[in-house]
Amino acid sequence: MVGTLDTITPPEQLTLEKIIRLEKEELIELLWSTDRQIYKILTSSINIHEARNSLFKYLNGLERSYFNIYSNNKLKNLHDLEKRHAKNCVRVLKNIIRTENENLAGASALAFLWKLAHKRPRQTATVTKSYLCELLFLFLGINGKSAFYCDKQAPAAELDTGEKPGVIRSRFLDRYAEHISGFVHRYPNGLNPEIVKKGRAMKQKILDYFRASKQDWQDYRWQLKHIISKRTTIEDLIELSNEEREGLEAAEKHGVPVQITPYYLSLFDPKAAGKIDSTIRAQVLPNRQYVESLIEALNSGKDLDFMGEYSTTPISGITRRYVQVLILKAFDSCPQICVYCQRN
Repeated sequence: MVGTLDTITPPEQLTLEKIIRLEKEELIELLWSTDRQIYKILTSSINIHEARNSLFKYLNGLERSYFNIYSNNKLKNLHDLEKRHAKNCVRVLKNIIRTENENLAGASALAFLWKLAHKRPRQTATVTKSYLCELLFLFLGINGKSAFYCDKQAPAAELDTGEKPGVIRSRFLDRYAEHISGFVHRYPNGLNPEIVKKGRAMKQKILDYFRASKQDWQDYRWQLKHIISKRTTIEDLIELSNEEREGLEAAEKHGVPVQITPYYLSLFDPKAAGKIDSTIRAQVLPNRQYVESLIEALNSGKDLDFMGEYSTTPISGITRRYVQVLILKAFDSCPQICVYCQRN
């Protein structure tokens, strides 16, 4: 994947799965290849002020070209839905690089991008893959390459004057459902025979590790008693990627709790390079940036009550969310890295 900008596979020809598994350096090169004009503006500008002015000029021209019937830009021929999506992406990018918004954020995304384009070592070292992916899809969006609308893939209804309109519509929806189902079934689920087989193997491996029985496995008290919180124990049972190991080491260093029940760990693919459990792992394995951001927020006294619950919590364990709705909290904290139940 790594190479000159002219030899890199266009991101619109890559699947999302392939993109998120690229190395950081590959993502950086892919980002610049997505919009060579932005890359040219950044590298040719002698300072941030010049880069900002040139970028606004470029984005304003791009935005005008979408709905200008006299424009020579090929983007004017996109479907209206794609055009509107592109205009929204342009607006988002312009908001990101506005000085007033940077002042509010206390940081300059444009300065970071400018230094990244100029290959400043510190920026390359600190930029995250998730940040690069966000920018990559934003760049795709402003160029009308987000595949927001694609009428070539939509199933067409066959018109037959001998059929009632309701029958034709019903058949069209059936075909559309099959079309969507084809995309959904590209991803394995928990009932997939291969995943079931791996899960059973992981379960037995964990039972053997703790010298437990199948009866123990069904006992919630045994599950809670054997919650896994040490990195060494996790590595005894599964492989960790370098990023996952760094995150767990950071959590140990700063005292950020990590807790995984034996059952939840049995959902993991034992191999670090597994493609089917990345979201499952991300719910309980903190990355280094998450840990450092959390500690920074705690040390600075930042309010982490993002749901605004302190003012509506009359006693411990109960939050009066609405007039007729309250939240009962059996536990006051949770090691999962999510907000599914409004805890963080």
